[in-house]
Amino acid sequence: MKKVLVLCMVAMMLLLVGCSDNNSSNSGKYKIDYNDATSFENDLNNGVKVNGKIVKFKVVEYKSESILGYNCWAGEHLNFISEEDLDVHKGDIIIGRVTEEASTVLGSWKINYEVLEIEKKSK
Repeated sequence: MKKVLVLCMVAMMLLLVGCSDNNSSNSGKYKIDYNDATSFENDLNNGVKVNGKIVKFKVVEYKSESILGYNCWAGEHLNFISEEDLDVHKGDIIIGRVTEEASTVLGSWKINYEVLEIEKKSK
């Protein structure tokens, strides 16, 4: 009986140690479908469906009060729209999951997405 109790305690400790992930990147937890805005925008322009895809992009500019909502500009004509205000700046890298098919607005792409990870630009 004591052996079972000791084994359970050891297993619990290993589980707790294995779950601590304080400073590591989450990018190993998902497969990035697009590593840059250019390849993502090319596929959009070619009619590829992107709902559910994971894209990594560099913020060109951030507009928290745009007419579309919380808007991260990227690539040539990409507007990544999130549901929440983000603490991001030009040069930061965002990894996000597209939550619905992209649409066009005034010659640009509107992409609704959820943020998975933000990598702050090194100073």
